[in-house]
Amino acid sequence: MKTLMTLLKKEFLAQWRGGQLFILVLVFFVIGLMNTALALATPWMLEQIASQDNGLAIQVQVVEVTATMAWEQFFKNLPLSMLCFVFLESQLLTKEYQTGTLILVLTKGLKRSQFLLAKFIFLVTLWTGAYSVCWLTTLTYTQYYLGSVNQDDLTLALLAWYGFGLLVVSLLLVSSTLATSSSGVLVTLFASLLVFYVLSVFPQSKDYSPILLTEGKALLGVGLDFEDCRQAIYITGGLILGSLCLSFPLFNRRQL
Repeated sequence: MKTLMTLLKKEFLAQWRGGQLFILVLVFFVIGLMNTALALATPWMLEQIASQDNGLAIQVQVVEVTATMAWEQFFKNLPLSMLCFVFLESQLLTKEYQTGTLILVLTKGLKRSQFLLAKFIFLVTLWTGAYSVCWLTTLTYTQYYLGSVNQDDLTLALLAWYGFGLLVVSLLLVSSTLATSSSGVLVTLFASLLVFYVLSVFPQSKDYSPILLTEGKALLGVGLDFEDCRQAIYITGGLILGSLCLSFPLFNRRQL
């Protein structure tokens, strides 16, 4: 446990000094703030469109801004947040290969499994913290300006997207054990996600695709409920465990 805590402390300090941690928190905070701001600005933007119709006679209906609109923006913008997370953390293992620091650490008696476990826990902690910053920012400003939404629906939608984020974290880990560069990690990760997106297109496999967990707008309304997502939740959990079980033997056999 002491070794694990030392490795985690090392990771946090390295990312803080390198600026990745600050950038990640800032991006998730700004996006969380932007969700409510965009919802509040919707009537004004529609008025601007109507006033500059250039003779097209565009009719804009009066829109009542609600808390649901802010949360819809939240789920629309989450892929952008996740993309930032992936790009910033794609070098988590590859930089160790390239600089040779991993060899130095392992020659001091550290087990590979301990090293990889620390990386995974760090990624999970980082995703949990950044995701919490984003949704807590949106929650605070939305409740202050627009009120609240159905808490049961919101909780399900938030947990579903968090679970999808954990899947991305596990895929990022296994991609890092396969590739030797950050570009290779990104290609492997995006190829895996592309498979899930393709599966979500077909009605026969849509309910089993982890992409269903990102349907925050539908989960927030009346389109989806827990029973509709049950299979996707089980599949996602299995993929997370499978990715972890695959990462450790791949990393143990890797030539450094």
